[in-house]
Amino acid sequence: MPALRELQREVLADLFGGDGLAAQHVRPTALSARRRLEIYRHNMQASLTEALRAVYPTVAELVGRGFFRFAAQQYINRHPSRSGNLHDFGGELAGFLEGFEPAATLPYLADVARFEWLWHAVFHAEAAAADARATLSTLAALPDERRGDAVLRWQPAAALLHSPYPVLALWRWHQLPPHERPEIDLDAGAEAVLLRQVEGDVRVHALTPAEHALLAALQARQPLAQAAAAALALDAGFDLAAALGRYAALGVLLAA
Repeated sequence: MPALRELQREVLADLFGGDGLAAQHVRPTALSARRRLEIYRHNMQASLTEALRAVYPTVAELVGRGFFRFAAQQYINRHPSRSGNLHDFGGELAGFLEGFEPAATLPYLADVARFEWLWHAVFHAEAAAADARATLSTLAALPDERRGDAVLRWQPAAALLHSPYPVLALWRWHQLPPHERPEIDLDAGAEAVLLRQVEGDVRVHALTPAEHALLAALQARQPLAQAAAAALALDAGFDLAAALGRYAALGVLLAA
């Protein structure tokens, strides 16, 4: 009998398409050792597939149940869960879909998956306390010559996504009853999105290109002047003060 660690490795390898070495350590009953492992593998695959479907319902509906099950099985074999928390499983699906040949005709699918993973991550994140007045007062109290060097904190229960595809329109399409769903123009152009946790739910906001540029720079801990320059490069009339007030009030920007 191998050591426990080696036995666990053999069982894990067998469950994910190994050479069947683990069967020799499984005690047969009314079923053979191989059949017992097959049942375990099937149940594991089914459970992980449903966990993926729960995180990626829009992706699942866009491709259909059979295709999603096939893709999920391929994904599970390549990216087995490495956490005891099922909430951590599935984060690599977007990257997997980008290189998944059967999905090559659906180039937007990976970004829809990115959107849904961010929704999932924001929902489960631990939000930081936000005080818009404190954030704005801290900025206002700085000398004019130092304000551009200010670095704001990003709300950990918030996320950004920019996609060349209408990912927000596709996600909203999924939220509607089938008879109310409009046609989606996949050539409608890029969309930028902010997701933030609010009272146990996730709110989704469409962003202008300049808003996204500002927030992406601030999320990356760039100084305020640099973030403002990124926004103004896209929109010369961008109202920086109004944007800072809005996103501080939404609890996305926090005092350092």
